Amino acid sequence: MKNPQVIIGNSAAGYHAMQSIRGADSSCSITSISAEKCPAYSPVLLTGFLKKKWAKKNLFIANRRFYHFVRVKTLWGNRAVKIDPRQQTVLLENGEKVVYENLLIAAGASAIELPGAKEAADQIFSLKKIEDAEKIGEKLRSAKKIVVIGGGLIGLQVLDALYHREAQFILMEQMPWEPGSSRRKWKNMGSRFFLAARPRN
Repeated sequence: MKNPQVIIGNSAAGYHAMQSIRGADSSCSITSISAEKCPAYSPVLLTGFLKKKWAKKNLFIANRRFYHFVRVKTLWGNRAVKIDPRQQTVLLENGEKVVYENLLIAAGASAIELPGAKEAADQIFSLKKIEDAEKIGEKLRSAKKIVVIGGGLIGLQVLDALYHREAQFILMEQMPWEPGSSRRKWKNMGSRFFLAARPRN
């Protein structure tokens, strides 16, 4: 295996990295590691998917033919659990070790896990993967009170995507910002805002 290049994460950043690496080196090996089992998609489109603005198929920025074309080995459905910089290996959830010469971690950010979140996994969600959006969409059918934590761009997009008149909406934001025009819109529609507030559990 020549100059093994390994990428953890298979969203937009990982996808573009594969293209750049292959463009610079036509002979090196490239391996894509991802906990998900699907081609690359852009997580920023998930709020549109929640709102039913886009179909699931429109989230993807690559298909399986792309990986064959740029000669990328895909290890999907297997989470990376440990990196050994000395041995230059990545340990996967199934026990397999992947050797690398260069390693790119392009897994994106994750939400802070709240205390008690695991015990209430059927009620507390983050929005990072398609699976998350599907679970939220299913739960929304019966939800009567919805709390969104985070009042930045994504938080407001989620609020917009989830909004329906049969549920009460509460948004919590740790910064004491003054509501802008979009925030005023939601306050006028009955949503409650808690500013300079951080959930304890």
